Amino acid sequence: MSDNEPAAEAHALLERLFALLHDCRAVVPQLEAGADSESMNAQAERLLYYALVGALEAGLVRTAEDALTVLRQASQPLGPMGAEWLKRQERDL
Repeated sequence: MSDNEPAAEAHALLERLFALLHDCRAVVPQLEAGADSESMNAQAERLLYYALVGALEAGLVRTAEDALTVLRQASQPLGPMGAEWLKRQERDL
């Protein structure tokens, strides 16, 4: 096992975090509005998932903010490529 593998795994985790956050934000509008003919059971289920996805999104945002704070504090050793990656992540957030 090389020393770079844990760093690559950590990077992959961060990428998955931002992908999950993107997915949450994509599904929320679909869960906000139901069809006029939606049954009460379907509406209750949709609203439950709306609340669950909202809670997931809030947790992911807090986690992403914490990760960006850690990366920002360590950005000096990362150089220009690291600084550019941080800017992309902040834009995505």
